[in-house]
Amino acid sequence: MKNLTDETVVLTAASYSVVCPVCGQVQYTTAPTRFVECRCGRMVATTRARHRFQTTAAEPGVLVAASYRWRCPDCGRTNYEPAVTERVRCPGCGGAFGAACAKHVQEHLL
Repeated sequence: MKNLTDETVVLTAASYSVVCPVCGQVQYTTAPTRFVECRCGRMVATTRARHRFQTTAAEPGVLVAASYRWRCPDCGRTNYEPAVTERVRCPGCGGAFGAACAKHVQEHLL
């Protein structure tokens, strides 16, 4: 297992989730959007996308990043994290890196 290096990576939101305020089901989307169609048939208006941290609770109508992707600078593997974190480790090569920042897929749509 490699030690943490001075290199950093950017966490980019890979998917989003929103809880339907009517039925409570969680819906997923791959990009920020103003509306998400729920399986119950309701169009759920969403808020501005938020980043997910370990303590982020699901709130109805709040669009939250559901996963993050990042590319390992050592081996090039694309990896995924469930939430924003300070450090990441590549399961492919064992490289450990600091997370420089987290960003949304399409900032201009938010």
